[in-house]
Amino acid sequence: MPTIIANTSGGTVGSYTITSMKIGDLTQSTTMIPFPNLVIQPGVRYTLRLTITTNDADLGTYNGQPAVRINGVVWAKQNLGATSTNPAVVTQSSFGNYYQYGSSTIVGTATTTTLNNSSYITWTAEPAAKAWNSGTEALPVKTAADPCPTGYRVPTQTEFNSLIDGVRQTPFGTFATSTSYNNYVQLTSLRRSGVVLNFPAIGFLSVTYTPGAVSYNRSTRTDPVTPRYHTSSSESRGDTPYSYLTIDNTTNKNLIVFTNEANRSSKYLGGNIRCVGI
Repeated sequence: MPTIIANTSGGTVGSYTITSMKIGDLTQSTTMIPFPNLVIQPGVRYTLRLTITTNDADLGTYNGQPAVRINGVVWAKQNLGATSTNPAVVTQSSFGNYYQYGSSTIVGTATTTTLNNSSYITWTAEPAAKAWNSGTEALPVKTAADPCPTGYRVPTQTEFNSLIDGVRQTPFGTFATSTSYNNYVQLTSLRRSGVVLNFPAIGFLSVTYTPGAVSYNRSTRTDPVTPRYHTSSSESRGDTPYSYLTIDNTTNKNLIVFTNEANRSSKYLGGNIRCVGI
C-alpha cells in the first residue's frame, strides 16, 4: 500500500512510502521509503522498479538432512525417524518415530500398535521443566534430551506458527481412518511455490491409566486422523500449558497449533517430531 506524504509547509517536496505489499496470498508489512525527497510538480513522472527476492528455498540437504527454508526457519523434510527415501511421496515409511514430550526415548515406530510399558515415561517420572529448551521461546537452546540429530532441534510453538503463516495448506487423503497411510497436509511456500513440506496425519499413541497399570495403543477414533507434532514450548511441570501441532478436523483439515492443553497427561502421549535446523 503506497502513501504519498506532501510537505505540509506548502513546498513541493514530499516522500513516497510503501507500508505493505501483497503478492498472491502473501501480504508483507514494510517500511520502505524509495523516494524520501520526492519533488511534486506537474509534468514530472517517476518510474519505480522493484526487485523482490525470497529467502524461502529447497536447500537440498542441510546439516546432513533433506530440508527447506520457509519464513526464515529451516525445516527437515521428513519426520524424525522416517525411513522413506523420497520425502515428496507420503507412505508408511514417512511416519517416523513416536516420542513423549521431554524425552529422547523412542516409544513407537510407524508400525507400532501396542507398546511395552517399560519404554514409556509414567506419571512418577515426569520430565523436567523446559526439558527440550533450556533457553527461551525467542532464543531456544537445544538440550541433551532433544532427540533431533546434530544441527537440529525440536521446534518451538512460535516456529510452527511462523511456518503456518508462510504457506498454503492442501490436505490429501480421505481422513477417515487412523489405519490409512495416505492422509497428509501439504504445505507450499507462499513466497516460492517449489518449496514444499508434507506432514503425515497418522494419529498419536494414547495412554490409558488404571491404578497399578498403564496401557498404550495408537489412537483409533471415528473422526478423521489427528496427528500430534511436539513443540519444545512447555515452561514447567504438571498441569501447565503445553502446545503441539495438530489438524483442525472440523473444517478444512488444515494444520493448527493447539496452545491451551493444560492437562499433564497430554505430555505422555506419543507424538511425532519435525526437527528445525540450528
